[in-house]
Amino acid sequence: METIDQPETYKEDWFVDLWIIDEDVQSGVVKEGVYLRKWSIHFDNYTLHIEAETNHTSDHQGHYGSDFRFYGMIVFEVVKDARQVFLDEELDKFVADATNYKNYITNTLKGLEVEICID
Repeated sequence: METIDQPETYKEDWFVDLWIIDEDVQSGVVKEGVYLRKWSIHFDNYTLHIEAETNHTSDHQGHYGSDFRFYGMIVFEVVKDARQVFLDEELDKFVADATNYKNYITNTLKGLEVEICID
């Protein structure tokens, strides 16, 4: 985050994902409910993709409910030394929500997965 405005410092591709999962809903043992709360930051092809989303069995293709939702993309064009920014909300709101991920943990939505890949 400290070098977000310096794409020349980025590795070729990288990502960080934080997921909170209800394994019973995800596997179908329980038929209804929130099964995934996720925060993702992916960088590839000089584009930073940022997402926070809640998924539910009845609407698993997109955001569900009243939880914080964030979609953003920052395109760093190295040739033109310009960037294009597309954000639903201020980036600070995404960081604050992801930092407070424990607020989304419940008795059933409690499986925590973190995946980090830096090439």
